[in-house]
Amino acid sequence: MADEMPRGEQSPREEEEPRNGLDAAVFRLTEKQWRLCQAMGGCLLGLLGGFCLFRLGSMETFSSTGLLLAVFVLMLVPNILQRNLRRSIGLGRTVSVITFAAMLLLEFLLFLLER
Repeated sequence: MADEMPRGEQSPREEEEPRNGLDAAVFRLTEKQWRLCQAMGGCLLGLLGGFCLFRLGSMETFSSTGLLLAVFVLMLVPNILQRNLRRSIGLGRTVSVITFAAMLLLEFLLFLLER
């Protein structure tokens, strides 16, 4: 029992075989590579969510659809990824929220400058 890890600190790499192709690819990444992928993916999701809300949402044909797409990108895509991967995507979620907030601030500043 001395060589067992405390509960909550088990490595995701010590579990069963990968569930799917994406999980297998993520499983092979080192921790540093995984953190970089999360940061890049989170930034991409935040930018995409901001684009959906602020650019598509301002178009006449996409007004409410832009909000729905932003919610899908920022909330449902990470949930779907987390369900299919054995590794945590907490950093990616955090980066996506920070990126989206930065886009919100930028849109607000642009709105103030236009007045």
